Amino acid sequence: MDDKDTALTKAKIGILITGSKFLSTITFSLKHEWDNTINPPTANTKGKVIKYHPDFFMSLTPEERIFLIAHESWHVALNHLTRGSNKDFSIYNKAADYIINLMLVDAGFIMPKKDGKNIGLLDYQYKGMSTDQVYDLLKNNPNHQKNNSSSIMDGDIQPSASTEASEALEVDIKVILTKALTASKMAGEKPGTIPGDIEREINELINPKLPWQKLLARFLTQFTKEQYSWKKPNKRFFPDMILPSLHSNTLGHVAIANDTSGSLSKEEQTAIVTEITQIHKTYKPDKLTILDCDYKIHNTYTVGPRDKIQDLKFKGGGGTSFFPVFDYFKKDPPILLIYFTDLYAEQITEVPPYPVIWVCTSKHKPAYIGTTIYLE
Repeated sequence: MDDKDTALTKAKIGILITGSKFLSTITFSLKHEWDNTINPPTANTKGKVIKYHPDFFMSLTPEERIFLIAHESWHVALNHLTRGSNKDFSIYNKAADYIINLMLVDAGFIMPKKDGKNIGLLDYQYKGMSTDQVYDLLKNNPNHQKNNSSSIMDGDIQPSASTEASEALEVDIKVILTKALTASKMAGEKPGTIPGDIEREINELINPKLPWQKLLARFLTQFTKEQYSWKKPNKRFFPDMILPSLHSNTLGHVAIANDTSGSLSKEEQTAIVTEITQIHKTYKPDKLTILDCDYKIHNTYTVGPRDKIQDLKFKGGGGTSFFPVFDYFKKDPPILLIYFTDLYAEQITEVPPYPVIWVCTSKHKPAYIGTTIYLE
């Protein structure tokens, strides 16, 4: 490992130590690469990869390197790469920088400087605003444009080349955010760890009314291939540093809860069974547990690769309670729980040791834990 690789690793560890669980999960979900062609020689991201010009990175202090990684990670977290695709991207990049830099400085991160001056955009007149609000001010007000030309960090986010690539990237980012929010709640991070205005933007991003199959497909693909494990230290850095290694697993144990309460219509139940069948055929998990439940669990099915979902019997028709399902999986937790429901029941507030996706058939607000996607 050469000096620049060591410096990058230490900076990422700095995110792990000084940043929130939310931010560190995002940082470690991304790839980090060197690029001597970046001009001006700073850093940039196109989504799932952050690239650094090695000369620029090594010119920073250790604290400034941590700031740089956090800055680029937040561009990904806030999905600036696709949200600004239909705007003047150079102006949108500046608006995004203002928002991120304010947040990081307020959190105690050290902004990079050159000749004693910040090399990033920082102005407290934009505090509490959204990226879109700052963008409108920069675009429509000449006075704001004049205050906006001193940063050498311009152009550090790169838009997707096509609509298809942009849509795929947005789904990938939702997966990363879902994992990060779950990790944050499991770590017991208090409300306010993520600034309120930023949290609103994230909630709007990860709980949209989009084709849910795309999000689920990306989630399952990433979950099986991008798990970090502390049980097998990364040999590349061992024994100098003990870092988690990236390893591949099979899909493992997936659980599906089918809310068969009386509030869901026959048409909705038919649609749910169709979707469960598609999951079974497409992903072929090593073990698939399907629960037939309303206010209690009526049937528990362990489904093999050759079993037919259409042959399963679902009953129910009573009220709804989510607690029996989560109690059931305390003994044998899955790698993922997919819960089909209209969400009309007392909410679960204790975060389980596995991700939860709620596939909602109604217009109920998102669930308190996990991620909510809407079955149209």
